[in-house]
Amino acid sequence: MKKNTVKVLVLALALAGTLPGFAQQIDNAAKKAKTNELMEMSRAYHAKATANREEAIRQAKINNWPLVIRENGGYAELVNLNEDGTPLYLSTFNQGAAKTSGVNQIQPGGSLGLDLTGKGMKVAVWDGEYPLTTHRDFAGRINPIGGSPATNNASHPTHVLGTILGSGSIDKVARGMAYEADGEVSSFTDDFAEIARAAGNYILSNHSYGDRNASQSARGYYGQSTQAFDEIAFIAPTYQMVVAAGNDNSNGRYDLLSGRSVAKNSLIVAAIREFDPASGNSAVIADFSSWGPTDDNRIKPDISNKGVDVYSTTNTSNTAYEVMSGTSMATPATTGALLLVQQHYGNLHEGEYMLSSTLRALVAHTAIDAGNVGPDPVFGWGVLNARKMVETITNEKVSSIIKELTLLPGQTYQIAVNATGNEDLVSTLAWTDPAHAPTGGVSLVNNLDIRVTKGSTTYFPWKLGATPSANALKADNNVDNIEKTEIANPAGKYIITVSHKGSTLVNPGGTPSQVFSLVISGGVETALATDDFTANVFTMWPNPANNVLNISLNSGAEQNANTIVYDIQGRVVLQQKLVNTKSEINVESLKAGVYFVNTINGDKHQVTKVVKN
Repeated sequence: MKKNTVKVLVLALALAGTLPGFAQQIDNAAKKAKTNELMEMSRAYHAKATANREEAIRQAKINNWPLVIRENGGYAELVNLNEDGTPLYLSTFNQGAAKTSGVNQIQPGGSLGLDLTGKGMKVAVWDGEYPLTTHRDFAGRINPIGGSPATNNASHPTHVLGTILGSGSIDKVARGMAYEADGEVSSFTDDFAEIARAAGNYILSNHSYGDRNASQSARGYYGQSTQAFDEIAFIAPTYQMVVAAGNDNSNGRYDLLSGRSVAKNSLIVAAIREFDPASGNSAVIADFSSWGPTDDNRIKPDISNKGVDVYSTTNTSNTAYEVMSGTSMATPATTGALLLVQQHYGNLHEGEYMLSSTLRALVAHTAIDAGNVGPDPVFGWGVLNARKMVETITNEKVSSIIKELTLLPGQTYQIAVNATGNEDLVSTLAWTDPAHAPTGGVSLVNNLDIRVTKGSTTYFPWKLGATPSANALKADNNVDNIEKTEIANPAGKYIITVSHKGSTLVNPGGTPSQVFSLVISGGVETALATDDFTANVFTMWPNPANNVLNISLNSGAEQNANTIVYDIQGRVVLQQKLVNTKSEINVESLKAGVYFVNTINGDKHQVTKVVKN
């Protein structure tokens, strides 16, 4: 079946009546988390975690396993059993971040003159125990999640929190990324339930922990904990979890990620040594940092940041600092940087924040390539580049494009750009994909695609090679929910197309659809040529309408002729098969407002905006 084609015109034409660009811009209401669904999810997670923990504790008594392990500043807690009956612990990952990620360029005194400090922003941190909330670098800015007392303070969570938002009150070298932000904290004992309950309150959370002692069969596997993180992310579309890759490496081994670090919709962070992007040197991966990919060959980890010899707060006194290493340290450096990026976006968009899919698209879009050319299962997309992320936001509608849209079944979306010629033409597509049931196969549910064309030439996105050590390829990607195309030395006009495979799109609890984000740099949006648009299919009157819309097809009604009416959020509100050249559509039941009428006849279609009085 030929798919309906969605095109984008300049705003003036869109407002004139005909709207070829049918993919709908996401409004603020659509970004809100579904609170009731999250609460039900929270109760289910809590019941399941309690049962798993009780059985693990019962087995621990029989086998004399420790319930808690504290060593080398880290913390591990028995939470479940592996499939083979061995104990599974949830553990923290211990082993100049602002310079490495470019945060120093967007903080006060930085070259961009933005003075971003995180003031007025809020971040959540789940960790093994609690930070020392009385530390002078936190200055009364820390509260427990859900009102629980912040007991059992320890060095690891204190160091993590300081890396995100410590003020450096005693030693400026230890100052965090978003050093005036507020934090809310909890232990990871019942994290799924707590995260689901609280997800609607945050745009970012930090998770510097994961499975310890996971069986080899669980490495790279899309399991129950992976599914839980993806379920929560889908219900809370502006909420982004940032997760440590883990410290299980030695001798450069692949296939080490497990549990939470396999999630599609989380940002998984690898650790590198301190790196100055301006030096011309290459980034160096930390010896301990866990490598991917996943069992279905997805690009994980997503991004890398400094995680070696990070200097931050500790819990031995209210003025103490120490040096620690681990993906646990690279992760809060990333979380803090992204909090500043969201702050900048909010400053330019009247306090509204990006969808998490837009944030992930920007992370991949702007990353400094490291390791093999293109993405790889060691560094992910490369080294976090907060400066470039902020510049891309600042230059929106000048030399960059940021779109948040909804794709409906059978549709494609197209946008035309003229290459500026000053830089590569880079286009990145990302979406928050619905959770999949535990599987060793492909975990992708909605398989979206991005293609860039110029004349008869088609440019494909990156995907990992057939083996973990192989170079990435530019080809059809059927596993990742981030797809990125790069064209060197671009010239002239290019068409960027987003489409989907399969006959429909999955949206649990809603109308079949998929929200997606698109980031483009190196090109300026331009109107598509007249002959690119869909043919005139029908005439419609009156507009505005009261009770009835008249539809007159410009040619005889074919077998598939029908009209679909959508509201401004892309939801189907009316649908009617057309059997005659002229038909009436009863719209009396619709509330007053703006709607879009999509009429299909054979291999042609047309979308028109209508106002209902």
